[in-house]
Amino acid sequence: MTSRLQSPSALGARAAASLARDLVRAGRPDEALTVLDRALDRAVHGAPDRAPGTRGGPADGAPPDEPALAPALLTRIATLNFGLGRVDEADREFAAARRRVRDPGLLAALVAQQAYHLAARGECRRALALLDAAAPGRPAAPAHPIAVAARATAIAQLGRCRQAAALCDAALDAGVPPGLPPVIPEPLPALLAARHAALLLAGDAAGARAGIAAAVHGEPPPSRGDRAPLELCLAQAERTLGAVAAATRLARSAEHDLAGTWLHAVAAGELAHLAALRGDRAEAEEALAAARRGASPAARLAGFWAELAEPWVAALRDGRPAGAAAALAVAGRARATGAHGFELLALHDVVRL
Repeated sequence: MTSRLQSPSALGARAAASLARDLVRAGRPDEALTVLDRALDRAVHGAPDRAPGTRGGPADGAPPDEPALAPALLTRIATLNFGLGRVDEADREFAAARRRVRDPGLLAALVAQQAYHLAARGECRRALALLDAAAPGRPAAPAHPIAVAARATAIAQLGRCRQAAALCDAALDAGVPPGLPPVIPEPLPALLAARHAALLLAGDAAGARAGIAAAVHGEPPPSRGDRAPLELCLAQAERTLGAVAAATRLARSAEHDLAGTWLHAVAAGELAHLAALRGDRAEAEEALAAARRGASPAARLAGFWAELAEPWVAALRDGRPAGAAAALAVAGRARATGAHGFELLALHDVVRL
């Protein structure tokens, strides 16, 4: 990988996007952004040595080839959002791109990806409003696999969990259309994760486990980059079903492989939850502290999985009444965010504690 990084300006947009995704997964988002900026500058301005972030007009006056630029453009915005947690900057990039871009396919992908970013932050109603406002001349936007994952993520938090899972099932059955620009996350893992969360929120942990286990252990096997988030999902399902030892093995593997990424805090929170259930106070408190340090504004919604560990750590340290009070506080934060699915899970823990 180091040799490929020595001349990032020589990379085409798709190759740059692929390399950048690998860098983000490795916890190196700053390097990913450099690769993408230089590739975009070369493609748009014919200036491989231009400093990253500077802009000018196309060298020959011709409009840029938007479909060719799509992989790097979409991955750049996702790197700002998920890789670096610069969510406001990512939003400004979306707004600028949607004003500038004319290609219908790229416009659809921008709408889909922006809706997914909003849903991942817990801004579920805004995500749905964006998808529902897609112009009639751009019918591909709501049907894009990332748009389906965004819609499913959002409506599951609004209580429509079975509908959310059904949307994901239909999209998974249809398959990912060939030729889609590479994005973060990729469509298949995003759909699997959205389906998994919807089923857990619906109380169908067995169904959630079966779907994720088939993806983790199926053929072809997932890539290393895709496997860790899926293992984290599987750990959540196993914990919900009471298989704490199996869940711990999966969570440890995911936590190791997700280090440096926006999902690491979720994995650390899962380890804290499991340690508390095992009665290991030292590990529970250490893992919960790591989850709090690593929380990303780009993954506010998934962060509630980590926050659900707090009541169990509090109960282990200070007794069940303290745990119940902590669960009630988590429910309040989830309600304020509009994450009503997580609000219900937290209230369920109030009753359990």
